[in-house]
Order: sequence, then structure tokens, then C-alpha cells
Amino acid sequence: MRILRKYNKRIKCLRITNTGLIFVEKAMKRLSISNKDFVVSSIQSYFEKNEEAK
Repeated sequence: MRILRKYNKRIKCLRITNTGLIFVEKAMKRLSISNKDFVVSSIQSYFEKNEEAK
């Protein structure tokens, strides 16, 4: 969650609700993803694509 907060400050368009953060955390635990940077970068690219579409 700390990493996501850091990115939240950097990217203005990145607005994830608390439930979204919890969901990401739970999914990471379930998939046992240790590489948080990958998750953050995928979220970042997803939001960038959404911004471009608008």
C-alpha cells in the first residue's frame, strides 16, 4: 500500500479507492506476488491508457 500511495502522489489520474487498494493487496497475497513494482507499473499503465482514451 505504501508503494501505491507514492505513485498516487506522482500520477494525478491514479485514483484508487480504499476498497481498490484492499483488493490489490488481497490479490497479491493470493497470487503471492513479491514483485510489487510490476503490479504498480501495470496499474499505472492501465490508468494512463484510460486517460488517453478520454
